[in-house]
Amino acid sequence: MSHPRCNSKGEAVIIQLNKMNKQELISKIQKIIRKSDAFKIGETGSSVEERLSQYKTEFTKIEKITSSKNKETIDKYESQMNQHFIKHPKNKNTNKGSAGTMTDKSEVYTLYVVYNPKKQSK
Repeated sequence: MSHPRCNSKGEAVIIQLNKMNKQELISKIQKIIRKSDAFKIGETGSSVEERLSQYKTEFTKIEKITSSKNKETIDKYESQMNQHFIKHPKNKNTNKGSAGTMTDKSEVYTLYVVYNPKKQSK
Protein backbone atom coordinates (compact mmCIF):
# COMPACT_ATOMS: atom_id res chain seq x y z
CA MET A 1 0.00 0.00 0.00
CA SER A 2 1.33 3.45 -0.79
CA HIS A 3 0.36 6.86 0.43
CA PRO A 4 1.05 10.15 -1.38
CA ARG A 5 2.92 12.88 0.48
CA CYS A 6 4.59 16.11 -0.56
CA ASN A 7 8.24 16.86 -0.01
CA SER A 8 9.64 20.30 0.87
CA LYS A 9 9.39 21.36 -2.80
CA GLY A 10 5.71 20.42 -2.98
CA GLU A 11 6.42 17.41 -5.20
CA ALA A 12 4.39 14.25 -4.68
CA VAL A 13 6.35 11.52 -2.93
CA ILE A 14 5.11 7.95 -2.59
CA ILE A 15 5.74 6.37 0.81
CA GLN A 16 5.67 2.57 0.99
CA LEU A 17 3.73 1.71 4.15
CA ASN A 18 4.06 -2.07 3.96
CA LYS A 19 7.85 -2.15 4.03
CA MET A 20 9.84 -2.18 7.24
CA ASN A 21 13.30 -0.75 7.54
CA LYS A 22 16.22 -2.91 8.62
CA GLN A 23 16.25 -1.55 12.19
CA GLU A 24 12.54 -2.34 12.66
CA LEU A 25 13.15 -5.93 11.54
CA ILE A 26 16.14 -6.26 13.88
CA SER A 27 14.12 -4.86 16.79
CA LYS A 28 11.24 -7.31 16.26
CA ILE A 29 13.64 -10.25 16.08
CA GLN A 30 15.55 -9.11 19.19
CA LYS A 31 12.30 -9.14 21.19
CA ILE A 32 11.77 -12.78 20.20
CA ILE A 33 15.39 -13.69 20.98
CA ARG A 34 15.05 -12.30 24.51
CA LYS A 35 12.25 -14.76 25.25
CA SER A 36 13.82 -17.76 23.50
CA ASP A 37 16.38 -20.51 24.08
CA ALA A 38 16.93 -21.10 20.34
CA PHE A 39 15.67 -19.59 17.08
CA LYS A 40 15.85 -19.66 13.28
CA ILE A 41 14.93 -16.97 10.76
CA GLY A 42 13.19 -18.04 7.57
CA GLU A 43 10.80 -17.20 4.78
CA THR A 44 7.75 -18.92 3.38
CA GLY A 45 4.91 -18.56 0.93
CA SER A 46 2.83 -20.91 3.10
CA SER A 47 0.93 -20.02 6.25
CA VAL A 48 3.08 -19.66 9.37
CA GLU A 49 1.13 -22.50 11.00
CA GLU A 50 1.95 -24.81 8.09
CA ARG A 51 5.59 -23.75 8.24
CA LEU A 52 5.79 -24.38 11.99
CA SER A 53 4.49 -27.93 11.45
CA GLN A 54 7.62 -28.58 9.36
CA TYR A 55 9.76 -27.68 12.40
CA LYS A 56 7.74 -29.67 14.95
CA THR A 57 10.70 -31.76 16.15
CA GLU A 58 12.95 -28.72 16.58
CA PHE A 59 10.82 -25.64 17.48
CA THR A 60 7.51 -25.01 19.25
CA LYS A 61 6.65 -21.38 18.38
CA ILE A 62 6.60 -19.18 15.28
CA GLU A 63 6.11 -15.43 14.87
CA LYS A 64 5.59 -13.48 11.69
CA ILE A 65 8.04 -10.59 11.37
CA THR A 66 6.64 -9.07 8.17
CA SER A 67 5.04 -10.08 4.90
CA SER A 68 4.94 -8.82 1.34
CA LYS A 69 3.39 -9.66 -2.01
CA ASN A 70 6.90 -9.26 -3.42
CA LYS A 71 8.94 -12.46 -3.05
CA GLU A 72 12.23 -10.62 -3.68
CA THR A 73 11.55 -8.26 -0.75
CA ILE A 74 11.20 -11.19 1.65
CA ASP A 75 14.26 -12.90 0.13
CA LYS A 76 16.26 -9.71 0.78
CA TYR A 77 14.95 -9.36 4.35
CA GLU A 78 15.77 -12.99 5.17
CA SER A 79 19.30 -12.61 3.84
CA GLN A 80 19.88 -9.34 5.74
CA MET A 81 18.54 -10.71 9.02
CA ASN A 82 20.48 -13.98 8.79
CA GLN A 83 23.67 -12.02 8.10
CA HIS A 84 22.95 -9.76 11.07
CA PHE A 85 22.19 -12.56 13.56
CA ILE A 86 24.41 -15.39 12.22
CA LYS A 87 26.87 -15.22 15.14
CA HIS A 88 24.20 -15.02 17.87
CA PRO A 89 24.68 -18.00 20.23
CA LYS A 90 20.97 -18.89 20.16
CA ASN A 91 20.77 -18.83 16.34
CA LYS A 92 20.40 -22.28 14.77
CA ASN A 93 20.64 -20.98 11.17
CA THR A 94 23.73 -22.41 9.50
CA ASN A 95 23.75 -20.22 6.38
CA LYS A 96 24.98 -16.64 6.47
CA GLY A 97 22.39 -14.97 4.29
CA SER A 98 19.57 -16.91 2.71
CA ALA A 99 19.16 -20.68 2.78
CA GLY A 100 18.37 -20.45 -0.93
CA THR A 101 15.76 -19.10 -3.29
CA MET A 102 12.24 -19.60 -2.00
CA THR A 103 10.35 -21.89 -4.36
CA ASP A 104 6.86 -21.29 -2.93
CA LYS A 105 4.35 -19.66 -5.26
CA SER A 106 2.02 -17.48 -3.24
CA GLU A 107 0.11 -14.23 -3.11
CA VAL A 108 1.88 -13.30 0.15
CA TYR A 109 5.38 -14.15 1.38
CA THR A 110 6.35 -14.05 5.04
CA LEU A 111 9.55 -13.50 7.00
CA TYR A 112 9.28 -15.44 10.27
CA VAL A 113 11.20 -16.59 13.33
CA VAL A 114 10.71 -20.08 14.75
CA TYR A 115 11.88 -20.50 18.33
CA ASN A 116 11.68 -22.33 21.61
CA PRO A 117 10.61 -20.22 24.57
CA LYS A 118 12.95 -19.98 27.54
CA LYS A 119 12.29 -22.68 30.08
CA GLN A 120 10.81 -21.39 33.33
CA SER A 121 13.19 -21.70 36.25
CA LYS A 122 11.78 -23.27 39.40
